[in-house]
Amino acid sequence: MDTYPIVVLSGARQVGKSTLLANEKPFSELPYVTMDDFDALERAQTDPASLWAGEKAVVLDEVQKAPGVLDAIKSAVDRDHSMRFALSGSANLLLM
Repeated sequence: MDTYPIVVLSGARQVGKSTLLANEKPFSELPYVTMDDFDALERAQTDPASLWAGEKAVVLDEVQKAPGVLDAIKSAVDRDHSMRFALSGSANLLLM
């Protein structure tokens, strides 16, 4: 996570992406936000930067549910090159 500003973990449903991010270092040491949480999903849609406010790194799980958050992530990394994101989702995030 120290080298790359954005790490993307994508793959089929139910293969362990969320489990890996929640339980394996270095990801398990970061704040974890999942779009399966309705409050987080709403924040992702209305004020995405609030999901990582005050943090230098964060895990965002199930980001395919809030594709608009990807623009906010790009903007955050463009503004602050020390920001780090780990993203996961079951859709092809690179095409989003």
